[in-house]
Amino acid sequence: MKAITIEELETVDPSTCCIVDIRPEDQYKRGTFPGAFNIPMEQFDERKRELSKEKSVYLLCHTGERSQAYTEKLEEEGYDAVNVSGGYRAYLKLSLSRYMRKESEEKCREKTIEIERSIIKKFRKSVWRPFTKALNEYRLIQEGDRIAVCISGGKDSMLLAKLIYRQKTVKL
Repeated sequence: MKAITIEELETVDPSTCCIVDIRPEDQYKRGTFPGAFNIPMEQFDERKRELSKEKSVYLLCHTGERSQAYTEKLEEEGYDAVNVSGGYRAYLKLSLSRYMRKESEEKCREKTIEIERSIIKKFRKSVWRPFTKALNEYRLIQEGDRIAVCISGGKDSMLLAKLIYRQKTVKL
């Protein structure tokens, strides 16, 4: 029996296949894999003629276990049938992890911008201007110089990194 993961299913061209969700209709209506249509298990034998033998048929249930038997039945009848490992639950898990990663990245970006603004605002007169003046006056950074800055995670090291980066991006 052939099997595929949710991540692999996302890469399949929808025009070349049928994605069939065999969960009960009420569960299907609450959500399914994009492009999937519903043939509930209790109606499967009656409705399987709706499936084309010309296209691959990907079957998913809630966990990917019950759909195995239906995949095997279709294979025996000459269909190119593939079970979706992990089923709809794997799709939910993948969607949730992507959402959480996106949320986390956005919060990190927002926090970084907030910290940079506070550093610039707080240290503009006391550090930023004297630092820039010293760099220019004593030519501390030249074109082609390579600079390494250790980041400990504190505001002072972030300030130093920001100062150095700013000077390297602005023509001296």
